[in-house]
Amino acid sequence: MVVDERLVMLGLEAETAEEALRTMADKFVELHKVKSTFPDAVIEREKIYPTGLECKPVNAAVPHCSTEYVVSDALGIAVLKKPIDFALMGSPEKPLPVQILVMLAVVDPAEQVPTLVQVMELLDSEERVRAILEAKTPADVVAAVGDELS
Repeated sequence: MVVDERLVMLGLEAETAEEALRTMADKFVELHKVKSTFPDAVIEREKIYPTGLECKPVNAAVPHCSTEYVVSDALGIAVLKKPIDFALMGSPEKPLPVQILVMLAVVDPAEQVPTLVQVMELLDSEERVRAILEAKTPADVVAAVGDELS
């Protein structure tokens, strides 16, 4: 899956995780990648199954939801202007300051877990996370991700 430059948001300003998720998910709706119910589904899923990941040099989250809300595959990345607390994956009671969001919309249920694994491998690379964090343009983000998710 390739990062869609139209779904890259640099310097995203938000006060809460929900606000950041809604802003990003609304862009997926605007581009007809997902159904209008996608933003609420992503937010609700994040409350039950948090996606915050400890990464270096900054933490990330990988928000997504069930494939039933997806029209076509899409992957977007947001770099938040300032870190926002998300809950740590596997430890929802632990707040984690997150600065990068990698939002997924996957049509085929069989592809969701393999895509998540690829994203987690990408976020395991300090070099790539730093390149995303320091990107000046959406094209820089796409270049930073490279063929990692294809």
